[in-house]
Amino acid sequence: RIIYQRKEDLSLAGFYYVGYGDCVRCFNCGGGLHDWKEDDDVWVEHSKWFPECTYVIEQMGELFVQIVQQLKALQEK
Repeated sequence: RIIYQRKEDLSLAGFYYVGYGDCVRCFNCGGGLHDWKEDDDVWVEHSKWFPECTYVIEQMGELFVQIVQQLKALQEK
């Protein structure tokens, strides 16, 4: 599987490559992601699936995480 996101962006968002496919894991919360789409934003995806990650909160702020969670809730309706 191709990872469309730049490795520098994944790293800044706390992710490291786990060694297969397009799977990455957060060094802080341990959350893993895969099946990346070309237009996925690394910070949005991290915040969407792991909103309790203290690294994301420290880097992006609680408001960012809250907005991402609100958008996720709207998309799920």
